[in-house]
Amino acid sequence: MALSLPGVIIILVLFLGLLFVFTPLLYRPYLRILDEREALETGIGHEDEAHPELDAMEAQVMTALQAAEDEVRSANAEARARAIAASNEEIGELRQRLATEAGEHREQLQAQTEAARQSLRQEAEAMAGEIGHRVLGRTL
Repeated sequence: MALSLPGVIIILVLFLGLLFVFTPLLYRPYLRILDEREALETGIGHEDEAHPELDAMEAQVMTALQAAEDEVRSANAEARARAIAASNEEIGELRQRLATEAGEHREQLQAQTEAARQSLRQEAEAMAGEIGHRVLGRTL
């Protein structure tokens, strides 16, 4: 099967025709996709350089987060201060109440002690009289 000059020219014309037709339709889009893919692959390795707006957004988020944490700390400190003040107030009221109750109990104890002393004196006098009557035969 030998090729003749007209056959080679026909094949060459057909090849060049297909090359001119398919280059803009297939080859250039394919090359564009390959370039985009390569750009993405290199962009993945250099994230910090490729997205400065993301760094700015991250800085904004971090400042907002820091502000929120400061606000929470402040609210916790205020709540703790209020709780401590309320506790101190309750402790003061409890101390005052205990002091008044202790005073009342002290007075009751003194009254009971005095009543017991008088009762013991009376009993001691009665016993002394009884002992004197039995031992001496007369009342003292």
